[in-house]
Amino acid sequence: MDFVARELTDLVRPIVLDVRGRGLSDAGPSYALDDYAADVLAVLRGAGAGSAAAARHSMGARIAAAAAAGGADLRGTVLVDPPMSGPGRAPYPTTLAAFLGQLAEAARGTDADEVARSWPRWPRASR
Repeated sequence: MDFVARELTDLVRPIVLDVRGRGLSDAGPSYALDDYAADVLAVLRGAGAGSAAAARHSMGARIAAAAAAGGADLRGTVLVDPPMSGPGRAPYPTTLAAFLGQLAEAARGTDADEVARSWPRWPRASR
């Protein structure tokens, strides 16, 4: 999301979080949604952010919703495509096999070209 944050610097102080246990971060135990939400709360407190707005996509949207429910002082949220599956909802558009392949890529470290194979409409300028 850094390419989005760069466009917002004239308006706000963007803070972009990497989710622990993902990408090139150290492998650790399995983390849960509550762990990620607690991380958001801790970063906001540590940054002295006071009331903040959250703009998050996919898993980040789910984390922001949990942080808001957990007491984050948010003026507002923009939650884009949170993966919310369950009874009465359509299946998530990514197959389990594709999702597991992407997790494996993230765990070993990947590059923009490899990610783009899974997301062919991803703008080149954002890679």
